[in-house]
Amino acid sequence: MDPFRLLGPELERVDRAVAARLAKLELDPAAAGALSHARGKRLRARLLLHSTQAFLAEIPEAAIRLAAAVEIVHLASLIHDDIVDSAGMRRGRPSARSLLGDDAALALGDLVFSAGLELACRTRPSEAGLLLVEAVRQMCTGELLQVQRRGDLSLSQQVYLKIVASKTGALMKAACEMGGMVGGGGEAEARALAEFGLAFGTAYQIFDDCSDLDNSQRGKQTGQDLSRGEVTLPLILWLSGDATERNSVELVRLACESEEARAEVVRLVSGSKSLEKAMQRCLEEFNRALSRLGGLGSDRAAHGLRALAGHYAEKIVARLAKMTVHAEELDSCGRPGRAVSVGGRAVEEGGGRWPT
Repeated sequence: MDPFRLLGPELERVDRAVAARLAKLELDPAAAGALSHARGKRLRARLLLHSTQAFLAEIPEAAIRLAAAVEIVHLASLIHDDIVDSAGMRRGRPSARSLLGDDAALALGDLVFSAGLELACRTRPSEAGLLLVEAVRQMCTGELLQVQRRGDLSLSQQVYLKIVASKTGALMKAACEMGGMVGGGGEAEARALAEFGLAFGTAYQIFDDCSDLDNSQRGKQTGQDLSRGEVTLPLILWLSGDATERNSVELVRLACESEEARAEVVRLVSGSKSLEKAMQRCLEEFNRALSRLGGLGSDRAAHGLRALAGHYAEKIVARLAKMTVHAEELDSCGRPGRAVSVGGRAVEEGGGRWPT
């Protein structure tokens, strides 16, 4: 089942709520145009609404408003991300910074942040707004830490995971908690949803980071993190053990500015065990998320959340299977397949700094 076919009517209501709230900002045509973009997966809204569905058959208006608030906050974070990353495009369209300039885009992002937080704080239960405020604080903390550690090739897995949990996991955690709160879940259910959201968000970001260094995906641009000096889990693993080239650190330094060096690093990491190890860690996090759904009671209650996490876990298993097949083709001795687990079910699968 495709989880992105669920919640069609409810997401249309969310989209209308987002549009209505942004319209109240009374932006000039240039700024308003900078906010129009191709719709994404609305993953955070889905997490919130599915969390509400774990307790209520009908999704109330409060959940729609909070889902809109979460999406508005996410939109604001993308505007700021594009400024920090000097990105000219967002989802195939010119970014706000490319249309307005960095200064105006920064002010626009701040304004959009305030709109999302206000919408949440004006929606009952009022505690939901505080959850979103705390998520934004953590997101900003994670972004600051990531920027400060750009180009740091000594970055540890522990610090990387702290950045990921703050930048991506915090908002997904809050979305799940807010959805459960509207649905009327108790303390135990709220804790289960929070743990699910954090693990899901962490896994989702690792998955995205792995994709950036995976050259097997046709039509997808790779090496973008390298160009920004961002050190991600596959790169950390490669530099800490799987890199056999003597000049690997120097090559990664050059990748910040050289397209040729970026392509070579992507090729080396993609062909090493590091990418596979990072994807295995990603799969562990998705499985961790799935395991937390037992705290919600019946499988029916967690149907939507389970479908989302299972969707990404299955994609990772498929990629790991291709990696195994490719390795066996290169290895004349062959290697036996290994069993990986998706939600408890076994599935067979074949030191320096960048220049500033």
